[in-house]
Amino acid sequence: MSFATMLDTTCDIEQDVDVADGQGGYTTTQSTIHANVPCRFASLDKKLEITAYNKTAVFPDYFVFMEYLAIDETMRIKWEGRTFEINHIRDWSHQNRMLKIAVTEIKRNE
Repeated sequence: MSFATMLDTTCDIEQDVDVADGQGGYTTTQSTIHANVPCRFASLDKKLEITAYNKTAVFPDYFVFMEYLAIDETMRIKWEGRTFEINHIRDWSHQNRMLKIAVTEIKRNE
């Protein structure tokens, strides 16, 4: 079984962008930079502590698995009307093929 066959849903990757507000200033808004990205969400049974590169401890709600994309921790993931903050990105294959991303839910549309 290949890694791609395990990706059972899709998500969007968003990034903050500054948009001119017409009054000489800028407003920050979300813009989708990758749409319909095949992925897999895995919820965690218990809180798991992960130490990021900057030695900050994070407690993610989910791990998201996807094929390699150029993304970073400043971006967000949208899935089924829910928004997730990216806490930690790990190149799971060490060959720029698969990502394991620790995320925390920040917004839920109900």
